[in-house]
Amino acid sequence: MRSRGVGALSRRAIAEELGTSRNRIDDLLRAEADLRVLAAGEVKSRRAAGRFNLRQGEPPDAATRLVRSLMPDTPDRIDEELVWPRLLIEGPRVPPGLGSSDDPDGPLWARYQIAQRGYVFAPRVDDAPADVTQANPSDPLADPLADPLAHHRVEREEIVAARLDLALELLGLDPEQCAQQHPRLRAIVDGTTLAVCLGRLAPQEAVALVRDHLSVLATASRPPG
Repeated sequence: MRSRGVGALSRRAIAEELGTSRNRIDDLLRAEADLRVLAAGEVKSRRAAGRFNLRQGEPPDAATRLVRSLMPDTPDRIDEELVWPRLLIEGPRVPPGLGSSDDPDGPLWARYQIAQRGYVFAPRVDDAPADVTQANPSDPLADPLADPLAHHRVEREEIVAARLDLALELLGLDPEQCAQQHPRLRAIVDGTTLAVCLGRLAPQEAVALVRDHLSVLATASRPPG
């Protein structure tokens, strides 16, 4: 995925990368395994490695460590952040015209996904389970075109929100201030992450920007005198 994007992700491509056969890959993976979900799980496990017990120290140092755990500050972590948005943005989609939102005869689940995202997630033909057409379209969990990364997407958002909230609390902000500053801090984290991945900002510069912002918040939260 780092070198060729989500569109090239398939069992056949993995076999080529490893210098083995497609049959060997099929032996290693369950028939119903979704490679995008496996990739998202790998990003999750790499993010978790060595990123716990981050609350030691005094603010804003403890808060900076918490926020830094969400940022790409090493080559490996930059790789993780490059893979994750590709999973969310470049996922396989149905051909244009299928399930169009203005097609009254189109399936409701496809029209809903197009209204939400502008496209519909679809499995690759050579990766789809043999019984993919047998899924019950009324069951969103069985829908082969449903967003396969929904769980990872929601879980990631919850982790980010919880860490940013905790970082703001460590700075001494009250609940109203935390609610006000949360979207601003999130925008800084998202913006610096993208800038690092695009090579516009060095990781240490991004961390310094966050540290400076948190220091300002910590100072502002202290009572006068």
